Amino acid sequence: MANTITLPVEPALDQRCWNDSTSGLISMKLAYEFKRKQYSTKQWAKSIWCRDIPPSKSLNWSPQCKVTIKAAIINLLNAIWLARNNARFNNKTTHWKSSVAWILSNTALTGNNSSGVCSASIREFVILKSLNVSLHPPKPLIMKEIIWQPPIPQWVKCNTDGASNTSTSSCGGLFRNHNAYFLCAFAENTGLKSAYKAKLCGVMRAIEITAGRNWSNLLLETDSTLVVMGFKSSALVPWDLGKETNVRISWLI
Repeated sequence: MANTITLPVEPALDQRCWNDSTSGLISMKLAYEFKRKQYSTKQWAKSIWCRDIPPSKSLNWSPQCKVTIKAAIINLLNAIWLARNNARFNNKTTHWKSSVAWILSNTALTGNNSSGVCSASIREFVILKSLNVSLHPPKPLIMKEIIWQPPIPQWVKCNTDGASNTSTSSCGGLFRNHNAYFLCAFAENTGLKSAYKAKLCGVMRAIEITAGRNWSNLLLETDSTLVVMGFKSSALVPWDLGKETNVRISWLI
């Protein structure tokens, strides 16, 4: 534990911090989550909603397909009810082909008039086409080309990034000079942290390497606006990284 403590540059008063809080302060919600009873996980739910199962084979349908399937079920029940009433009260027999055609026409009308969009799943494509429903694809994402720009002469540019998942997180960075020549790079495991903390650790590690190599002019580039704002306002920096960030900022200034 002593190796993970960062000593502040200036004397500061000790304060109590809640370990599971980003700001270090405890709230009613955090206290409730800490004290509430933890129920056992339902294993059957994981078999239905699982990242290994395609959305088309689970209950996570797209909005258009969900509306179409609901309409098909409702029209099916309505057709059975109408056929039963005709047979009982009017003494008329409804042919099953007529009922199927009525179900398909009403289901197609609902699916085509739906404002929901479909997904890129082949399973949903087969379902919607079998019900004579035209697909409503989502709007395409806007593609923006980003071109790396070298720094001015006598400067070093570092591009950093970080990522996390449910089990670990990591950060990395790449240093190049004004001629775009490769200088050095790093990639480190930051433990169990959020993506924001991993990106912050990547920027701080880049400053450490720059100081160790005696590079006086550093240009940092990251894709996280929140990280840039965190270096401008300490209130946005998590409490467990706050002391360490202040040390890097003081060196950078």
